[in-house]
Amino acid sequence: MDLALPPNMGLSRTASIGELNGMVNDMSIARAGEMINLSACNDENFIANAYKYCKKCLGGSWAKISVDKLKVQYLMGGMTNYLYLCSLDDSIDTEEHEPRKVLIRVYGSIVDQKHRFYEGVIFTLLSERGYGPKTLGVFYSGRIEEFIPHRALLSYELSTPHISKLIARRVAEYHCLKLPLKKTPTFLWENIQKFLDMSKCVVLKHIKDQEVLEEIKNSIDFCNEYAWLKEMLIGVNSPVVFCHNDVQGGNILYIDEGNTSPKDVMLIDFDYSGYNYRGYDLGNHFGQYIYEYTVHVGDDSHDGFNVHTDQYPSRDQQVKFATEYIETLKKFKEKSLQPDYDHLRYASHIDVPTVDQLLYEVNRFAMASHFHWGLWSIVQGQVSKIKFGYLNYAKSRFDEYLRLKKTLGYCDDY
Repeated sequence: MDLALPPNMGLSRTASIGELNGMVNDMSIARAGEMINLSACNDENFIANAYKYCKKCLGGSWAKISVDKLKVQYLMGGMTNYLYLCSLDDSIDTEEHEPRKVLIRVYGSIVDQKHRFYEGVIFTLLSERGYGPKTLGVFYSGRIEEFIPHRALLSYELSTPHISKLIARRVAEYHCLKLPLKKTPTFLWENIQKFLDMSKCVVLKHIKDQEVLEEIKNSIDFCNEYAWLKEMLIGVNSPVVFCHNDVQGGNILYIDEGNTSPKDVMLIDFDYSGYNYRGYDLGNHFGQYIYEYTVHVGDDSHDGFNVHTDQYPSRDQQVKFATEYIETLKKFKEKSLQPDYDHLRYASHIDVPTVDQLLYEVNRFAMASHFHWGLWSIVQGQVSKIKFGYLNYAKSRFDEYLRLKKTLGYCDDY
């Protein structure tokens, strides 16, 4: 995106109403002076900014070094965030509790400022409670985060018994948190309705995408299906808890600090976090077992993902996951009865289901996950600049929705 300032914009750093509601491009980063090349870590302007941020936010040894003693490595980029690893030169001595490496996250120039603020608040609140990387500093266009040696999980690893158990435990803990956010489950219904409305106006450039969209519409009536799905799921009575809403391999760090330390996992990327139905968070996770996102986008033969339908968790895998999840809830429920339990930070009421009750919720809300991300992908097919087979991904999602609906015996219900 061209970050050049419009002639009449001036130098104000305040976002306009149009930018806040998404009617025009968010130019706040440009106005704030962050005129940086976000695709190359050797850009002198970015290194200068990284040096400035670390010096001001971290203090200590970071404030005393010269710029040539700071190493900057570009890690990843995307439509919303750009991530850099900043390291002190080996010649620099640090105090006992000072980090030698930190991550700098720079917000992309097209990020909705309301969403940026919301995600930043959640990140900081969770950081204070020991969930996810620690917040080490904040600045106008990004933040500094704790660096944790890790790797992201691959899709096929989600079903590995010891990893699945760790994920179940961490998600259960997440669901026991209490955050000062609205407690109504608006995430699912508002997003589906928004994407449903937007999908009606989608205009696709490529003929193949148009054909795929027509194929999807011939297989499913979005409006009637959504009305049936919402009514059915509300009847499931899944508890509303604080959810991650995107528990997939890329958002789960596998932490391995050597043979002497226990392995663990950590949930990251809280962009979609908020209060939602428990069944959705777990059903969405189960649905991610079948998708592999490590495929490179190339010519017509690669869309950036593979689907392995047979990898949806078996009954045995689901039971083991649910059992660990429930055991963690039981421990929190016991803690909630103690006088020193922090009712401001953790849920006061913790619903502990049976395995059968939980899996009843989860497999039905997995349908909602497919429906939600299917509509999302149709919209992305028009608006996103990322090279990804969005329409084929949408078709896969709706195919899985219909397959699961048939498996659960709902085919003739509307």
